[in-house]
Amino acid sequence: MKQSEVIQENLDVDDVMFYHSIRADLDLLKKKPKLQTIHHILDYSKSRR
Repeated sequence: MKQSEVIQENLDVDDVMFYHSIRADLDLLKKKPKLQTIHHILDYSKSRR
């Protein structure tokens, strides 16, 4: 199982869309954030809605 499949299993549709929207930027930065970091970003984004 690929890491991207694991990530998608743990996230709902909005989270997956957000993750994919920032993934290109993360690739440009050459950073590989931990899954926990991504979850913190998503939680923060949800709290700002």
